[in-house]
Amino acid sequence: MAFFTAIGTISNDIVRRETKNGVVATFRLETGAPRGRKLWIDIECWGQLAGTVAHHGAPGRCLAVAGALAEREWRDNEDRRRSHRFVSASHVQFLPIGTSDGACENTLLVMGRIKGDPSVEVSGSGFRLAMTITSCRRLNTRHMFRTRATLWRPAEEQIPPVRAGDAIGVSGSLSHARGEGVALAVRSLERFTTARAEE
Repeated sequence: MAFFTAIGTISNDIVRRETKNGVVATFRLETGAPRGRKLWIDIECWGQLAGTVAHHGAPGRCLAVAGALAEREWRDNEDRRRSHRFVSASHVQFLPIGTSDGACENTLLVMGRIKGDPSVEVSGSGFRLAMTITSCRRLNTRHMFRTRATLWRPAEEQIPPVRAGDAIGVSGSLSHARGEGVALAVRSLERFTTARAEE
């Protein structure tokens, strides 16, 4: 499970389409990210929500979005692996103009497992834990989601002792990271039992 919430603005024209699965409206959200950066992420709205967003939304319109962060994968014509991250919105609330000025960072909550061995390195006046987290619904690996995640702690604080395969819950903010695409800057981390991580 990867649940995303953010306040931001619509940064492009909304596209509304009829598909075999129903009506969908898509747009790109500009929102806050760590260290004063910006994050742009694609949003999908389905059904009645799609109609509402297509009717009331426009570039520059401020809104709050909540939904599941997902990843769609495919192979291109040259058999290279491609992927696209997006938020499948469950709630959208339009806000007064100017609400997003100095907007807070986006928030992502993820329950999943650590894939591969985490690494710890010295970073400034502290330590940086880097890991890959995978998350999927119980027994449904088709909808697996992966994200690179980093946790920084000052030298006087201990880095949580985690290893490959651990079931964890983390919260933080997504941001664009050099050479890594979009990565999760972790604020808090908790180890869970196996059952909780697979819910």
